[in-house]
Amino acid sequence: MAREGIRFRRCRREDLYPALRLVLRSIGDLREKTGKPPVPWRPRAAPAFAHHLFSTDPETFLSAWKGTRLVGFAAAIVRGKQWYLAWLFVDPRLQERGIGREMLRRVWREGPGMTHALGTFTYNQHAVGLYTSFGMLPHELLTVMEAKTEKILLPKAPAFDASSEVRRGDLAWIHRLERTIRGYPHAKEWEFWAGDEEFRVLVFRRGGRRVAYGMIGPRGEIQPVGVESARDLRAAVDASILAAAKLGKETLRFFCPNSNRAIYGHLHALGFRNVEMLVFMTDRPYGDFSRYLPATLAVF
Repeated sequence: MAREGIRFRRCRREDLYPALRLVLRSIGDLREKTGKPPVPWRPRAAPAFAHHLFSTDPETFLSAWKGTRLVGFAAAIVRGKQWYLAWLFVDPRLQERGIGREMLRRVWREGPGMTHALGTFTYNQHAVGLYTSFGMLPHELLTVMEAKTEKILLPKAPAFDASSEVRRGDLAWIHRLERTIRGYPHAKEWEFWAGDEEFRVLVFRRGGRRVAYGMIGPRGEIQPVGVESARDLRAAVDASILAAAKLGKETLRFFCPNSNRAIYGHLHALGFRNVEMLVFMTDRPYGDFSRYLPATLAVF
C-alpha cells in the first residue's frame, strides 16, 4: 500500500504549529514548481485563529505521521449544515500516495441537507481533481488583490458612519445578513473576531441604520465585507480601506470574486494588483458575490 507506515490520529493542540509549518512548506513547494515566489510569512507560533477553529471542531482536525514526523494535516469545520474544509496538506515528499484522500475521507461529514465546500489554488490541479471526486466542483474564481497602503489612491470617504464598538445586536444582525448573502452565518468566527484585539470588526450605518459590515485582520486583510444592498458594496470597500489605513496597516488585501467585475475594476483603479488566483469549490452553489467578499480560505 502506498501509504504503508502512515499513522493517522486526531490533532492535539500542540500539533497546530508543526501543522502550520507543514502547510507553509507544502504551499512553498507548490509555488516553486509553478514558478511563483515563496510565501513571505514566517510565524513563530500557530495564530490564535487556528486555535479558535481547533477549539470549535477538534474531532475534524486530523494529523498523519510517519514515525515521529508529521507528514499530513487536515481540518474541517461544520457550521449548521455547512461542512467546510479549512486545510488539507501533505508533505511534498509523500504526495500522490493516497494520504490526502484518506485524511479527507476521515474528516468528511454527512447529514440531511449537508453541503460541502472549500477554497484552493487554481494551479493545484491534483487537489482540484481530488475534491472533484468527492462531488465538489469549481464554482467561483477569486483573485487575491493586494497593495501597499502608501502606494494606493485612497478613496473618498463614503457617507457612512463607521463603528468598531460592536455589540450583541450588531453581531445578531451580521448573522442574519450572512444567512442571505453567504448562505450560512459565521457566528463562532464573529464571536472570535469581535473579542480578539488583533482584529477590528466594523459596522457601517447610514442614517442610523446598519447597511454593511467589514473586518480588518492583523496583516491588513480586509475580509469579509458584506452589505444589505449590492449598491453599497463599493462604499463598504472604500470605508474599510480608509479604516485599515487609519490603523496603520502597511499592506491591504482582499479576496475579490471574479464575477464581481465592478469591485475588481475599482480595486485595480485604486492601485491593487492581483497576486494569487483561487477557486471556491462546492457541491451546492451558494453565496451572493454582488453583496459579499469572502473571509479567509479557512472559513470563506
